[in-house]
Amino acid sequence: MKDLKQLQRFLSFPYEYPILSKSELENILDRTSKETKILWGIPNREYYLRPAEEVAKDMIGCLLLNVVQIDNDKMSLYGGRIVEAEAYLGEVDPACHASRGITQITQIFYREGGIAYVFHAYGIYHCLNVITGSAGFAGCVLIRAIEPTFGLEEMAKRRKVSLYKPQNLCSGPGRLCQALAIDSKHNGWNLRNSPLLILVPEFKEISISQGPRIGISKAADLPLRFWAKDSMWISRR
Repeated sequence: MKDLKQLQRFLSFPYEYPILSKSELENILDRTSKETKILWGIPNREYYLRPAEEVAKDMIGCLLLNVVQIDNDKMSLYGGRIVEAEAYLGEVDPACHASRGITQITQIFYREGGIAYVFHAYGIYHCLNVITGSAGFAGCVLIRAIEPTFGLEEMAKRRKVSLYKPQNLCSGPGRLCQALAIDSKHNGWNLRNSPLLILVPEFKEISISQGPRIGISKAADLPLRFWAKDSMWISRR
């Protein structure tokens, strides 16, 4: 009961984040569709209310974007197709932050799915996760790698790597966040209407592999890592 009261206290404070207008969203969808020759859309609310392992698998082939406003008439897009993701199952998963109990940091897991959870790993780099499930059910998806598509030159500058080695841009959760300029300020942003967006393709034909998660010491044998089978952009084979 103590934890429940603590959770209710945390959840009474909403996250504040910039919201894109309808016209801005339409502009982004039009631009990404033209440049990739694929029709993209914003997933409905229910998309994120499913278990983490379902969302993680479905996110392979989706588009992750960080939209940066340059001026009133121009927006820069940074991002690409998600090619690697891992599911974390909440309180029952010892590798999930939610297993540590309800704190000011982990309370975000108990909010409704579809928002970003960004944490600072080892005080060195940031990692982007997507909260999943209905409110009260902890779970998330760690985005591990994308195939860089938009804003490659600027991403290379942020990463201080050569465009001749684009595989080093976004192959790994820390590299990805550095390249896309994703940090703690994005924590709690809604991924359906903020400048940090995930888009789904109208059609998706992609072979997906599944295996154990990597880079963790607890419950590492669970087959909750998903990746695009033939992708050269993933963090590890």
